[in-house]
Amino acid sequence: MSAESNKDSKFELTSIYKEKTSSKNIPFDLNLIDNLEKNAGDIAIEIHRMVASLQNKLNTMSQSTLESIHVQDTTAKKIDKEIMESVEQTERMINLCETLNKDMDKIYDLSEKIKKISIFLFKIKKSGKLRLKLKVLLVKSMIILELKKNNCIITNITFY
Repeated sequence: MSAESNKDSKFELTSIYKEKTSSKNIPFDLNLIDNLEKNAGDIAIEIHRMVASLQNKLNTMSQSTLESIHVQDTTAKKIDKEIMESVEQTERMINLCETLNKDMDKIYDLSEKIKKISIFLFKIKKSGKLRLKLKVLLVKSMIILELKKNNCIITNITFY
């Protein structure tokens, strides 16, 4: 049946073509039209395959791009978090160093006072032992008062 309908359509095309072109006398080749139709069908199928392939590739590229954006976003957030933590730790360290520096200033002041007392004791030692005992007691009292003044904890002091 398909061969018969194919012959009918060829006849119709031929007769239509002859009617339109009868005045021009152009030769008509049915095999040429069949080849054109077959090639057009093949080209349509190939275009369809190419479009489907291109669509798949574009979908893959879109997915890869989305994954890449997600990775970059996650990485940027982690780097930001690490930087913020580092800044906070640096600020705490600076504050601790400033506190330590203030505490060291107190120790330096106390050290200077102890040096002065030591020099004073050396001078007293030269001046005599009797006066020395009185002055040593006075100096011991001064040391204890100075230590208390600088908030030092006194547990046991032995003087020789």
